[in-house]
Amino acid sequence: MEIDGTDGIEPSAPPSDEADQALLEEEVKIGCTQAMLLCLGRDERMAYILGDVFELRSDHAAELLTINPAAFRKRLSRARSRIRDFMTVHCGLIDPGAACSCARRVRPAIERGRIDRNHLLFAGHGATDPRRLPVLEAVGVIERLREIAGVHQSHPTFMAPRRVTDAIRRVLASAEIRPLLG
Repeated sequence: MEIDGTDGIEPSAPPSDEADQALLEEEVKIGCTQAMLLCLGRDERMAYILGDVFELRSDHAAELLTINPAAFRKRLSRARSRIRDFMTVHCGLIDPGAACSCARRVRPAIERGRIDRNHLLFAGHGATDPRRLPVLEAVGVIERLREIAGVHQSHPTFMAPRRVTDAIRRVLASAEIRPLLG
């Protein structure tokens, strides 16, 4: 049986406006998160990533950064405070009454050229813009490192061999994650 000349296959529906809007909001959210992290100084950003993203204990994170644990805790505290203060006042994800929300930022971001709806840098799977690859690679590296950290944290008596901590230091200093660490 033939329906409208398609041999029984209905043409695919165009992408929904809701799905497009969700991708654009995700693009705004990821871009804002990256900008917020980059507003921290490198030392605070490293402390925040090791402490809150990787959830490393202060003694382990301090060893990676070659500082003492008290200095690490202070850096992490300052980073958390700066991010929390900013987000509490500005971010609609934290406070729905805040001035900024991802949904409200889509149109201005498009108008100012920060987002090109045909070439998303962060959101969606399958976007092919080569400019987004370093960021995606960095996110992938960080996600893999977080998984490894989780395994190590599940064994509280395990102490990573020096070669492991040296490898982590090399990754933190590498160009692979430089887009996120600045």
